[in-house]
Amino acid sequence: MLNKMKINLRSIQVCVWGKQVPLVYFVLVGAIAFSLFLIQYQQKRDKWDTSISLDYGYRIEYPANWVGTVIKASRGANYLHGRINDNFLLPRSYMLMYSQPLNAPTFKEGSVWAEKIITEDCGYICWEEMQTQRVGIRDYLALTTTYQGKVSLGQTLYRKVVVVVADDGLYMLQFNTYNPSQEAEKIFSHMLDSFEILEVEK
Repeated sequence: MLNKMKINLRSIQVCVWGKQVPLVYFVLVGAIAFSLFLIQYQQKRDKWDTSISLDYGYRIEYPANWVGTVIKASRGANYLHGRINDNFLLPRSYMLMYSQPLNAPTFKEGSVWAEKIITEDCGYICWEEMQTQRVGIRDYLALTTTYQGKVSLGQTLYRKVVVVVADDGLYMLQFNTYNPSQEAEKIFSHMLDSFEILEVEK
């Protein structure tokens, strides 16, 4: 009966692009492709790529084994337009990027703008507890805070929010992780240190 079962398994076929392919071959090719992906993923560790947005005027480095995505703002420049994930399928850590062109904005304008975005994302920030610090390549003045965000499938999202108050507008970098660790903190710190505002026409 066991031999018969083996024969039945070998005879199973799947349809791939309109052609019947033995299931064994399909699984084997998938396993090889996944192995190659893992090897490439590991090789890119400790290496960095650069995401440059000329549309929104910034540049930032991110781990080479992460995935960067440029998103066209659907509700103006103050809405989400950039996302960088640590993997394709189920990201454990990621960064969101927002910006708002504004001539010589104040800290108050920056806090109100960022609070609106966070509230729309079902979050909450106590701006009285925010601290000022210098961030990025050119030591930009910024408001920063760290807090716990929404819970998904029993997991808590830890979020660090950085609102850069520049001469030409506001930039918000949102660092998010479901797995807080020294490695995640090291990555986020490198990304924040690499942030640079570009001089481009907006």
